[in-house]
Amino acid sequence: VGELTSIALYYPPPVMWSVHPTYGIWFAFRAVVVFDGIEAPELTIPKPPQVLTKEMIDEMHSITEANKEIGWWRNPESARRYRNVVRSGPEVEYSEQQLQYHCLSHSGHEAVVAYLKTLL
Repeated sequence: VGELTSIALYYPPPVMWSVHPTYGIWFAFRAVVVFDGIEAPELTIPKPPQVLTKEMIDEMHSITEANKEIGWWRNPESARRYRNVVRSGPEVEYSEQQLQYHCLSHSGHEAVVAYLKTLL
């Protein structure tokens, strides 16, 4: 989706993320709308800019390798380091609570959601 909309460039393994030139990997697509049967042959979509350098990709690979057993996304410190390879700035980074939540297992998410429902 990122490349099709010229918003972010997808990097194959070892990165396996779309990287936005401003937000790095501190962004996500929350929804995609597809219209069947609509064509725009005159529309040209420029390729998103190359953001990662070889050094950045190597660093991301190093973080991934160091956390092979649990996955870097399950370790809050590694997740922050990985996401900050492309320095975006604190205004677009996850808060500590968001980072902790995203590092939980699926069952951990369910527990948090169940707790939040009790507050309604």
